[in-house]
Amino acid sequence: MSDTKMLEKYMKFGHHFSCTGYARKSDDSKHPCNCGYDQAAAELAELEKQIVLDKAVIIQQKEDKINLRAALDEAKAWEEFHPRAVKLLRKRKNFVVVAEDEPYLVQIYDIIREHEKESGRWTADDETYYQQAVTNDRREW
Repeated sequence: MSDTKMLEKYMKFGHHFSCTGYARKSDDSKHPCNCGYDQAAAELAELEKQIVLDKAVIIQQKEDKINLRAALDEAKAWEEFHPRAVKLLRKRKNFVVVAEDEPYLVQIYDIIREHEKESGRWTADDETYYQQAVTNDRREW
């Protein structure tokens, strides 16, 4: 730290310009100065500690924000990949998973399709996905 900055800090605490932290007596012995040098030094050290702590908090908040953004981006990617699974997860509903490479996928899909058509919940998109599964054209899944 430059002498000028140090002097500015000490002047804020009421130090004399020429203060060395000690008072000289007539016998040339040194005694602690009563201008507040020691108190100011302690206060300055405390302020510097607080600045370091504040900086650490700011850094942690920035890291938390970055981590939250990454988690949100990942959640968005999962929802884009399989919106129905995410929908069930949000509702905290259990569900059965059948991977696209399982040999019984089409049979399971037939059962689901039949039931959903009867209840009126089978959509055009559902039919498109179903046709892709049946024809093994799963590039669009």
